[in-house]
Amino acid sequence: MNTDNLSKLNLDRKWLYEKLQELDVKSISEVFYGEVQKNGQLFIDTKNDISH
Repeated sequence: MNTDNLSKLNLDRKWLYEKLQELDVKSISEVFYGEVQKNGQLFIDTKNDISH
């Protein structure tokens, strides 16, 4: 989690955890990759989605 980048977008950890909860992500450790898109929505790819 890059809190500096969240701060630059006027967002915080609370916002991030609320969005993760909305996406049924139980823990930040489940997230492989995440980004805030230009439209302000959160895109995430969970570790379970990654094929090896």
